[in-house]
Amino acid sequence: MLNMMRADTYRLFHSKGFYITQIFMILVATINILTASLFMIGGNDGLSTF
Repeated sequence: MLNMMRADTYRLFHSKGFYITQIFMILVATINILTASLFMIGGNDGLSTF
């Protein structure tokens, strides 16, 4: 079981998609913090219902 988890983490950290996803998420979080806005995809912020 430990070898299986070790193999999965090795495969995860040696793939390009993992790092592309991490860079994308860091960019989204940075833009979100700098602009102080909330990214909502297909959501409602609740302010328009009042």
